[in-house]
Amino acid sequence: MAKQTILKERDTGEVMYPHTHASLVQTSDGGNAEDAIDAAKYKLFDDQWTAAGGTVIVSGRVYGLNGVNDLTYQEALAILNYAVRSSNEVYRKLYGAKLRTNIFLFQSFYYYTLDISAFAQTSDLDVVRLAPDNNGECYADGTDSVFTNCRKLKTVLTTIVDYNRGSVPYRWRQAFKGCVLLEDVRIKGLKDSISFADSPLLSLASLQYLVTNAANTSAITVTVHADVYAKLTGDTTNAAASALTADELAQWQALVTTAADKNISFATT
Repeated sequence: MAKQTILKERDTGEVMYPHTHASLVQTSDGGNAEDAIDAAKYKLFDDQWTAAGGTVIVSGRVYGLNGVNDLTYQEALAILNYAVRSSNEVYRKLYGAKLRTNIFLFQSFYYYTLDISAFAQTSDLDVVRLAPDNNGECYADGTDSVFTNCRKLKTVLTTIVDYNRGSVPYRWRQAFKGCVLLEDVRIKGLKDSISFADSPLLSLASLQYLVTNAANTSAITVTVHADVYAKLTGDTTNAAASALTADELAQWQALVTTAADKNISFATT
């Protein structure tokens, strides 16, 4: 039997309304109904979260996704809410969202697609996934401002395939503008010049993948941050370049020759 709390008017003592509190209702296992309701709520969410590819670290408190393993329940709930929206406009709705990572969102026909401004202004984004698994690919026909001002973005887990069937100069110019922490991104089939001018931490592996898998038919330029350019040119007066070992510096410099063979040059602003 639930225990009732009788609320009374302070001055007159008149009974206002009897309320039963879930926290005062005992369950058969000795707990209370309030905790049981919370447990059921979190169990339902946990099942949905794991089905979407996430991990439950502490139910109702800590969750993991895409290597981000300190998401709160509220953060995870927000991420899942975005992911279950099935409209073709779902990528546009991520514009400016307060998400640290995401569940892949939208399949068009037989491949995953990337909208022109899918994650622009998503300033809290740390790691992004664009297809269901790490080996997946996401086709990008429009990329003008796809990650503009994602100032915390470090990793793009999915390979981005340049699906532009023609050549549109500067279409990649703003794609990574303001991505000051970007380290890892794989771009396949690049046909036009691209800029990573705001990304001093961009990895050698990212540039090696881009050059190896480029599909340009004319000369293109990869614009990089001054720190990255110093590594490519062996300028050890730059602190970032001087921190490399001789072997590491040699690998960076070797990429310049590889790129030149594919009519790709590097520049800095």
